[in-house]
Amino acid sequence: MKRAKYVVVGLLMLFVASTVLAGNLKREISVDEAMKYYCITWVNPDYNDKANFPAKITNNRDGTIKWYHNETSETPSSFSSGTTFKIEKSWIDKDGNIWLHMIYDWVLHIKYTVAKISDNGTVLEWDYSYDSYPTEPNPLSGAYFIWYKE
Repeated sequence: MKRAKYVVVGLLMLFVASTVLAGNLKREISVDEAMKYYCITWVNPDYNDKANFPAKITNNRDGTIKWYHNETSETPSSFSSGTTFKIEKSWIDKDGNIWLHMIYDWVLHIKYTVAKISDNGTVLEWDYSYDSYPTEPNPLSGAYFIWYKE
């Protein structure tokens, strides 16, 4: 009887520990699934006509992008011409946010980019570095952008 009690307690502890750990883990998703959320048009009116801050971006499933200096612009900036991106890794965190590690080829240099799409799919935060993936988008980094689903 005593042994059975220890087995039950041990199994209960194992169940609780695995539940807690699973809550902290991320769930990887396919690139195709991530593209459904990322490859749309995003806007931020605060960036209208600001140099190096696109007010509107359209990410295409073929890995090309179009950046616009103003959210009402019909003509993309030449700055985005020839720029491509590739999603290297994608996952959903325990809060339902979608995370992406991407490599952006800006013709003259590579940017290692981390992006976070809010759990409701309406906010895109984006940050980059030239040598490795940032841990998370950091508004103080100088390479941080935020856009909203159009």
